[in-house]
Amino acid sequence: MTEVRNDHAELQERYGLDAAEWLSRWDNNDIVWTVEMGGLGPGYEQSIQIAAAEALRIMITENFDHTQWSNQNVWDADRKKMDEAAFNKEGKIAKQNLSGAQWGAALSLATTLYMRDPWVALSDDRVKDRLVQVQREFPDG
Repeated sequence: MTEVRNDHAELQERYGLDAAEWLSRWDNNDIVWTVEMGGLGPGYEQSIQIAAAEALRIMITENFDHTQWSNQNVWDADRKKMDEAAFNKEGKIAKQNLSGAQWGAALSLATTLYMRDPWVALSDDRVKDRLVQVQREFPDG
């Protein structure tokens, strides 16, 4: 039997079908596609990408309903949960000592992957010149 593939199958395979699949690839230390958010060198960028992955983990674990985020009260409550989870003493994000700009960039990337799915977000023409590949474990140089 011939496999039927939709028009988006290649993009879904490259970037990930949804946020959970993207995060699973990250957790397996596979190389994932993402958007460069910092532009200030690899260490700064890696911190943002780690924080974005952990923020995405919080969103998935909490099963936030992003369709309700246009309601300011819902967004504020979910954002408070994200900040509390992200910056608890044991959290991977807190240990990085991020700047506010880094956390903002990470949260922006994570919410975009969560709301739009990686294959949609990363195939957007507005980010095509900022696509990079990263993995969880930062290679020793």
